[in-house]
Amino acid sequence: MPHSVVQQIESKIRDFIMPIGWIKMGFLCHIGEIYGIKTALRDVFLSNIASLLASYGAHEEIMQGVADTPVGEKSDVHPAVNWSLAFHFLMESTGMMPAEIARRVGTSRGPEKSKTETAFKRLYRALADAERPAWEKYLRDRVGDKGWNGETLEKQLRRLPRTVPQGHLWFLLKVHFNAPITKARIAKAVGGVEAETCPLCKQETETIEHFANCPAVLDAYARVQWGAGLPPVPGGMQTLMLQEEMDGGTGAGVIAVYVGA
Repeated sequence: MPHSVVQQIESKIRDFIMPIGWIKMGFLCHIGEIYGIKTALRDVFLSNIASLLASYGAHEEIMQGVADTPVGEKSDVHPAVNWSLAFHFLMESTGMMPAEIARRVGTSRGPEKSKTETAFKRLYRALADAERPAWEKYLRDRVGDKGWNGETLEKQLRRLPRTVPQGHLWFLLKVHFNAPITKARIAKAVGGVEAETCPLCKQETETIEHFANCPAVLDAYARVQWGAGLPPVPGGMQTLMLQEEMDGGTGAGVIAVYVGA
């Protein structure tokens, strides 16, 4: 698929999901493995590669046509050229051929799972797994730009219980990427609009940093802290950016209070 077509598709999806840009679309294809969020997007480009290789590989006559195509064929619409481009991209990304991916992935996920899994799913997962380290680095760099430790954040993410509600995980993701639509953010995006005060305490300008230490939020926390067995004082942005060493259950409890506020 031409890169320009991929960009057009991703642009329309991005505009639909987030009118104010705050994250690269590619990262949303990996939030399942990184954050545990179950509604991850599917990478358009990788899907195209996996689909092409899977569909060609399922038909012997098509693969024979690819094999019989002259080596010098360069037309960008020729089926054999498209297969060759997809094949070499897969090799460069994963270091494996399609048949090897099917064998390794099928074995790792067990014989029963292997029977029901399509070639497309195996190829796509292998391609996505190969790209994930780059997106994990993207997360570390984004939070690092704000002065936070990305490696600590990743470690604490892995400690969170699987029972953490999906809405709470989305809340964390948005905080980590400075996405909450606060009054200050709207004023900055629109221009010519004065930022409004926090609707909870009506004392300071509403920003995510203020929200993390808002008197009204701290008061709500104090009301449930003892009964819930939470730390005496929430850590504010330090906690929301997962910079503190605490067990996953305690962290999930503190985050739940912030989400409820």
